[in-house]
Amino acid sequence: MIQRKKFLLLCVLLSTLLQSAKRTSDPHFKEASTVNKQYIKQLDQFERQIQEFQEEGTKKKFLQLRNSFKTCEYLLCYVNNQLAKSINGPNIIVNEYDSLNPNEQIDPHGLQVIEYHLYQPSENSKNEIAKEIQLLKSSITQIKNRHLREQRSDFKLFNTLVWDAWRVEIMRIEALGITGFDTPACGNALPETISALQSLKKFIQLYKNSIQKKENKEFNQLINAGIEFIEQNLNFNAFDRLTFIHEYLHPLSEKINHTRAQLGFEFPSNIRPVNNEADHLFSSNILNDTYFSNSSSPERIALGKMLFNDTQLSLNNTRSCTTCHDPGKAFTDGKVKNSNFEETKELLRNTPTLINAGWQTKFFYDSRVKNLEKQAISVIHNPDEMGGDLQQVIEKIKHNENYILLFHLAYKDNINESTLVNAISVYIQSLRAFNSKIDRYFRGESELLSADEKAGFNLFTGKAKCATCHYLPLFNGLVAPYFMETESEKIGVPSKKSAPKEIDPDLGRYNYTHLELHRFAFKTPSLRMIAQTAPYMHNGVFGTLEEVVDFYNKGGGAGQGMDFPDQTLGADSLGLSKHEQQSLVAFLKSLSE
Repeated sequence: MIQRKKFLLLCVLLSTLLQSAKRTSDPHFKEASTVNKQYIKQLDQFERQIQEFQEEGTKKKFLQLRNSFKTCEYLLCYVNNQLAKSINGPNIIVNEYDSLNPNEQIDPHGLQVIEYHLYQPSENSKNEIAKEIQLLKSSITQIKNRHLREQRSDFKLFNTLVWDAWRVEIMRIEALGITGFDTPACGNALPETISALQSLKKFIQLYKNSIQKKENKEFNQLINAGIEFIEQNLNFNAFDRLTFIHEYLHPLSEKINHTRAQLGFEFPSNIRPVNNEADHLFSSNILNDTYFSNSSSPERIALGKMLFNDTQLSLNNTRSCTTCHDPGKAFTDGKVKNSNFEETKELLRNTPTLINAGWQTKFFYDSRVKNLEKQAISVIHNPDEMGGDLQQVIEKIKHNENYILLFHLAYKDNINESTLVNAISVYIQSLRAFNSKIDRYFRGESELLSADEKAGFNLFTGKAKCATCHYLPLFNGLVAPYFMETESEKIGVPSKKSAPKEIDPDLGRYNYTHLELHRFAFKTPSLRMIAQTAPYMHNGVFGTLEEVVDFYNKGGGAGQGMDFPDQTLGADSLGLSKHEQQSLVAFLKSLSE
């Protein structure tokens, strides 16, 4: 019996050794191990830079610290998305009102908080910087310990993760890096991009034995050319982002994703917002429809369209969804504010477009619901909008032969509240605009954009700071590169255009959350189809895009004398010339299809 146990133990040990030998002889195992070691070295370097900044406290050391962070950002943020917000999140108080603690305000921490106190110092800035340094040290220790504790036993999965992390990092550079989103005061966006690309170059070299020599050479040439392009154009306001994205970032993102596939590193089957097959941020398939809606079908879209146009959804059969969301006006109504159900007063807010509404995670200007089904229910039941009732609607339509057939084809079920509102939501999710001039430009039709439109894009993503709230590629508040958060902003919208200007009394998200930080906060709307969706802002106060651009150029409400200290938009003038404002408007108009 003892001899049998010894024999079994020997077999297990031998099998383990054989498996270990098989793994260590696999080149991909060695590559994964080397990448892991490099990443740990990058974290160590970042930690040393934190210590050096703590000792010297200079702007020079801070910029070195930020550059160091950018070398490891690709995997640090990919694996530790939530914790990474305490390292390089925006310097804005937030509230996760859908969480278990809906009344809890979350203070900002990390590099951007340090940046604020370093570049705009106050009496207490020295103490605040000291606190943030300690928190940074704690966060990086936590990340390192977690990484060492959870090192992947599946080396092929690890290789998949790091290659995809770099694809996501290129998207992050495009949407948040070169736009200045995470360097609002220090202006270090372009040098940091160089640091990230240099880190990518080292990463690619670790796979040189698996990548074909021609492919490896192309990677190096592309990265080197991108770095050289930045080095020759370090002026943030004048930087040609359009060319940099088109000629360097998108080709890099495409090569990264294709090389990952060629190496046999396949994604797991989990559903996430970004499509695994998408090559770059403006790919037509960048977003995964299944993540945003897993219930769409042609039959349901057809049924939803019929319901969307049906006045029977309202109390007295006088209103349909198209009363306020006219397809001929990009699903808006062209009015400052529509009238209430009884036509006796204005509604509270301007009618927003429904184009690309399905690619969001919050709905209504005050972000009070999380899905389109709840939005549909709210509108139908709202006494000022449709004054209807779902049960009464069902009674009206359940004997209609067309509806009976369509509901059967779409749901193989009787007509009920759940299928009715789902059909409407599926139809709204089908309303897409993702093929404008800028999309087609990035997909190969580079002759489409005029000189003014090109200049306007560079202003939008640079000097004018538009892209720091209206994120690429949707030009709304859905934050790239993960597309899981829809943001709101406080910009001090006036109640009227004429002086004296006062802030519009609509409290926005505050009406729903009752949190002070949400007072006058509104969801960042989409700018796609904007040429057809005037008038603008939640109250329709501006009738033209020229007026909107002028408002932002003057620093929003706070920049025009309003007492609005917690405005998330900078109160300083953007300094846009008349010609620059015209170019920006030209680009905005090009976002229509």
